[in-house]
Amino acid sequence: MLPSATTYLRARAARWLSIVRLAPAAGRGLLSLALVLQTAAGLAPLAFIVATSVVIGPIPAAVDAGLDSPEWRGLRDALLVTGGLFLLQQLLAPLQWSLGEILAWRVDDRVREADRTRRLRVAGDRGSRRASAREVARETGGIAIFVSHRFSTCGWPT
Repeated sequence: MLPSATTYLRARAARWLSIVRLAPAAGRGLLSLALVLQTAAGLAPLAFIVATSVVIGPIPAAVDAGLDSPEWRGLRDALLVTGGLFLLQQLLAPLQWSLGEILAWRVDDRVREADRTRRLRVAGDRGSRRASAREVARETGGIAIFVSHRFSTCGWPT
C-alpha cells in the first residue's frame, strides 16, 4: 500500500530539515557566501532575459537611425550588458558547484568529528563494547545517515 501524500510530504520535509539543521556547521562566512552566490545565480537568468528583450526591441529603430545615432549607442550598450550577464551566468555555475562541494565537505567533517566523539563517549558509557551505528544515531538525534560503516550528510558518498 502506498503512503498517503501527507505522510510522504512530512517525511520529505523532515529529511530537508535535518539537512538545514546541519548548515551552521559550515560556518557563517561560507554559508553567507553560498546564499549570495545562489541568489545571484538565480537572478542572473532573469536579468539576462530582460536584457535580451531590451536588445531586441530597439533593433529596427537603431538600424533606421544609423551607426552614429543615440539609438545605435543604446543598442550597443544593451548588447554589452546582455553579454556581461551571459558571461556572469557561465562563471557562476562552476563557482556554485565548487562552493557546494566545500560546504558538503565541511559539514561532513564536522559531523564525522561529532560522530567520533559521541562513539567514544557512548562506548565509554557502555564499558569496552563499541557503540553500534544505531546507538550513535539515537544519541545524535539521527543527524547522520548511516550506510554500512560510512555515512553522508549531503547525499554525496564519502
